[in-house]
Amino acid sequence: MELRDVEGLRVPASDFEDVTPFLYYVRVGADRRERFKSHLAAAGVDTGLHWQPGHWFSLFRDCPRGPLPATERVAREIVSLPLHSSMTPDARDRVVDAVRSFFP
Repeated sequence: MELRDVEGLRVPASDFEDVTPFLYYVRVGADRRERFKSHLAAAGVDTGLHWQPGHWFSLFRDCPRGPLPATERVAREIVSLPLHSSMTPDARDRVVDAVRSFFP
C-alpha cells in the first residue's frame, strides 16, 4: 500500500486481504530496471528476478507459440522486493524509503 502512489512503479492490484504473498513483485520500466536494482543494492536492499516466462526456459524454447509481447514486457520489468514473515516494520520502512528515493 505504501508504494501505490509512486509514479513510475507498478505494484500488485491486490489489497492482500485474502492472500499471504511469499514474494512481492513490482514493475519498473525495462530501461530503468538495472539502475533500480543497483540503487536498492546501494541502500542495502536485496532484490531478485524470481519469474520468467515459460517459453524462456530451454525445455520450452522450441515449442510452438504465438507472439507474447505483454508477457515478454512484464518479464523485463518485474523485480521482487524483500518480504518475509520475520520482517520488522523498520525493515519494511527501509525498503519503502529506498524504493521511493529512486523515483523523482
